[in-house]
Order: sequence, then structure tokens, then C-alpha cells
Amino acid sequence: MMADPINDKEPLPSDVSATSKIEAIPDIGDEHQEVGGKDQAFANLMQEKSPAQGQMPSSKVTAVSPFDLAGIGAKPIAAPNIDTLTHQVGVAQNTLSAVHGQLSYPNLKLKASQKYLVKNKLMDANNHLRAANAKMGISPEAAPESATTKESGPIAQYLGYVTDGMNQLEAAKKQLGTISAQGSNLSPAEFMLLQLKFNKAQQELDFTSAVLGKSIEGFKTIMNVQI
Repeated sequence: MMADPINDKEPLPSDVSATSKIEAIPDIGDEHQEVGGKDQAFANLMQEKSPAQGQMPSSKVTAVSPFDLAGIGAKPIAAPNIDTLTHQVGVAQNTLSAVHGQLSYPNLKLKASQKYLVKNKLMDANNHLRAANAKMGISPEAAPESATTKESGPIAQYLGYVTDGMNQLEAAKKQLGTISAQGSNLSPAEFMLLQLKFNKAQQELDFTSAVLGKSIEGFKTIMNVQI
């Protein structure tokens, strides 16, 4: 009679615990069901508290474009009138006075490029002023002889341009006063044209003043170094 291998097996050593049953290995994914259930509950809770997809929250913040920011606090540009044109003339007179003072600076020396710029900018400014005066009914006058000759050098020539410009501005100021007293007969388009001409003349004068200012500043620097 053969011995039963199952019943006659040797006793286990004392340091080995008996195992009554080997548990089955769960299928892949089953061990995540419990964790997955908790994650799904949390997701459902968050879905209830957050707004539905495609819907904006009630406290919607309106987007602001750069154009909106640029317009904050900006005032609408008023249409040109007698007062605004008179103000432009006054500003140009002040700038020309400053240019006259710069040209009168002792021992002023200009480079060839600076002479070219000063001459052409002053001539262009006077041409814009003449065009504005002609539009207001002022008879155009030829440039004074002192502004077109070179008898006393370039500085004297530039001072002649400044004097011519001051005369043009003074005539414009008087004409604007007459128009204001008698009632304006200028159309909005003519007001815009006058504003444009005065603006262009002002730009030329500002550029001239900047060129002269740089020259004077450089001259002062050289004198300080020599001292």
C-alpha cells in the first residue's frame, strides 16, 4: 500500500507559519476601483460647486483692451476756432523769440549741417505762416531783403528769417482779432487747414530751437574744458 503524500507530509518548521489558503490575485484595475470611486466622488462634488461648462460665473469681469485704457481720462479734441488759433500764434511767437535769443548767443559757431538745417527750417516755417495768412485774406508779402542776402554772414541771415516770421505771426494775430470781432466767415475745413499750417510752422521752429540748443550746449562744454 502506497503512502498518501498529502497526509504523510513532514511537519513545517517552527519558524514557518501555516497557510490555509492562497488568495487569488485580483485582475488588473480592480485594486484601483476603491480609489477611483473616491476620485469620482470628489470630481462630482467639484462639478456641483463650479459653474457649468460653457457658462461664465455671475461675477463676470469685463475685459479691457489697450484702446480702452488709452481712452481713460482722455478729453475729446475740440474743433479749432479763433481762440485755439490765436493760442497757436502766441506759442509760435514765444518760440521765435527763443530762437532769436539763441542766434544772438556770443561767438555762436554752427557746423555746415546745422547751418543747412537752421536755414531750411526757418524758411519752411515762414512759408507755412504765409500760406496760413493768405487763407485768412492777408496779402502775401515777399520776404524782406535782409532775409535773402548774405552780406553779414549766416547768423544775420537767420535773424532776418526770424524777423520775417515774427512779422507774419503779428499779422496773423491781428487778422484773427478782426475775424473774431466781425464774426467768423471761415468754414470748419478752413479752420482745420489753418490749424495744420500753424502746427507745421511750430514743428519747424521747435526743430530749429533744438538744433541751436545742441550747438550752444556743445560750445559751453568746450569752453568749460578749456578753462
